[in-house]
Amino acid sequence: EVTRLLAPHHARLVLKRASVLDWEDLRANNMVIIGPPKFAPQTRDLPIQQEFVFEGTSIINLRPAPGEAVRFHKLRAEDPEVIDEDFGLITYATGLSGWGDLLILASSSTEATWAAAEAVTQPHYLKRLWPRLCSSDGRLPPSWQLVVRAKFRNQVPIEIQYVTHRVLRPK
Repeated sequence: EVTRLLAPHHARLVLKRASVLDWEDLRANNMVIIGPPKFAPQTRDLPIQQEFVFEGTSIINLRPAPGEAVRFHKLRAEDPEVIDEDFGLITYATGLSGWGDLLILASSSTEATWAAAEAVTQPHYLKRLWPRLCSSDGRLPPSWQLVVRAKFRNQVPIEIQYVTHRVLRPK
C-alpha cells in the first residue's frame, strides 16, 4: 500500500532491513519505517517528544487527556491465534532541523501494522482521519502521532477508526 502511494510521485525507494538502519539513514533521507520499535530501536530516540510509546504489546499514552485510556492493547478472541481488535500507531515528523521526513507505521501485531498502513493510504480512511489531525485553518501539523483501532475478520482489517492523536514538539 505504501509503495502504491509513493510510486506515482517517482519516489526513490530503497528497501532496507531495520537491523541495518543507522542514524545517517534517518538524518539524510525521507523514511517510511514499517513495524514495531523493537525492530527499529532508533525510533525510540528521535529528536521529537513522543506522546505514545510501545511497552511490550501495548501502546502507552504518556499524557492521557481526560477520559482517554493510558494503555491500548489488542483484544483476542477465544482462539489465541485470532485477533479481534488491535491498535496501530502512526508517527509522522517533518521539518526537524537537518532531518528528512519520517513516517512510522507500527503495532505489536503484523495485522494492526497493516491497518496503520491502510489508514494513511486508503482515501476512505484518510477522509475520516485527516480532518481530526488538521488545525482550524485546515493545515496538517508538521509532526504528530495518531492511534487507530482496527477490527479484524480472519486477520484482515475490516474497520479502522480514529482513537486519539497528539501534535509533537521537538525535544
